[in-house]
Amino acid sequence: MVRASLWLAMAATMTMIGVLLSSSIAFASDDVQRGEKLFTRCQACHSLVKGVNKSGPSLFGIADRQSAAVEGYRYSKAMEGAGVVWNEENLKSFLASPRKFIPGVKMSFAIRKQEELDDLVAFLQAQSHE
Repeated sequence: MVRASLWLAMAATMTMIGVLLSSSIAFASDDVQRGEKLFTRCQACHSLVKGVNKSGPSLFGIADRQSAAVEGYRYSKAMEGAGVVWNEENLKSFLASPRKFIPGVKMSFAIRKQEELDDLVAFLQAQSHE
């Protein structure tokens, strides 16, 4: 009877560890759908349509693009001189603190939560490769 109880306790513990590990792996992955919802915060200033600029440039094809490369948009001198390629790391750093990443840029809106940064950047990258 004691052995059966120990075995059941071990089996329950192993099952719980498996559930925790699988949920943390799922949680750690970038979620494009959540990123799309987060992008609604950006839509007041940015478009995902090529050539459609608002108070901020179009983000169409942003992934792996050179900074200040959207034709027809008037960038700040700071952004024009930044020489940044919008890879995953640079996008996350910029979105977390635009004026810290490139002092003198116009954009002040920031996303502080790492999970939100991961999701938003995953969404932007997915849009750039469709």
